[in-house]
Amino acid sequence: MNSWKRLSEISGRPGEALQHPRPRIQSLSDLIFGLALSIGALNLIASKPPDTPALLGNIATFGFSFLVLILVWFRYTEIMSVLSVETTRTRALNTIMLFLVAIEPYLFNQLSFGLNTVASSTLSQNDASAVYALDIGLIWAILVCFTHILSIE
Repeated sequence: MNSWKRLSEISGRPGEALQHPRPRIQSLSDLIFGLALSIGALNLIASKPPDTPALLGNIATFGFSFLVLILVWFRYTEIMSVLSVETTRTRALNTIMLFLVAIEPYLFNQLSFGLNTVASSTLSQNDASAVYALDIGLIWAILVCFTHILSIE
């Protein structure tokens, strides 16, 4: 029996697929990714560069943060569109990952690229870089865990 026929039998109308509401965690995830991207953009608005090189530097650093977050979001949505089972483990991993995504803009703003000012001058750049790298590394490690869970389903 073809899938369209099955769906029309269930929905009562030929050729009409059933619509399922998005899981709430997916809506929350999209919101957190959107907020993280927006916070980065708001940091651009808050900074008043003194000259064109500083302006371009601010845009370049935001572009890097944007690229990191958008690549994570692309992979996350690919995995979550297929991962159908919501278990305690996947929920816990998802919660941790969303926290890490939410703090990414803050950690990114602690870094100095010589193009913008550092929010906290007392924090060493080695420490700021290490914590940012740990954050991004953990995000990707959780995506690997999701992929692994998907592969054994």
